[in-house]
Amino acid sequence: MNKLTTLAIALSAAIMAPVHATTLKSTMDQDNKLSTQDVPAISAAKLERKASVGLYEKVDNVRIVPAYLADPAKTLSVQGTNAYVQANDGAVASDREGLWQGDVMRHSLRGEFATVSGNLVLIPAGDIDAVLNTFDLQMVQQFANGTVLVKPATATELQQLNDQLQASDLVKASKVEVLHKVVDAF
Repeated sequence: MNKLTTLAIALSAAIMAPVHATTLKSTMDQDNKLSTQDVPAISAAKLERKASVGLYEKVDNVRIVPAYLADPAKTLSVQGTNAYVQANDGAVASDREGLWQGDVMRHSLRGEFATVSGNLVLIPAGDIDAVLNTFDLQMVQQFANGTVLVKPATATELQQLNDQLQASDLVKASKVEVLHKVVDAF
């Protein structure tokens, strides 16, 4: 008797499931009719594109300061002895396009803050002195694997400089340096 009841329930479920699904779908289609008139059109040309490095995107009106100077009410994050604080509107020049030394970035997935150091990491195609002289750079450090840490001699928009370096035959690869977690050793 138990097997017969189970078989009857299974057969009725198998027969009735498509009927219920069709009825449910038609009911949902009638209730949730959306037209394209309800969706606002957005032009891709009007979308603002912020400066970014990898998964980090520039954040306006946020600055990094020593944690002991930070206003607790405006502190967004503390990392080691440094704090990321919300600046007053207009206190930080947010109209500067691109990436500059000291700009604050936020990781698009994790939400962590980082800071643009003002340096670039590059691999020269040949003589490093040719790269330094051509682009008015100063060498900060040269590593044994051929990678060189450089900084511009004057205040420069770093994303544009990085694009120029990547387009040059003097450089194999380059990248703007972003300090992900700023933590002092002592």
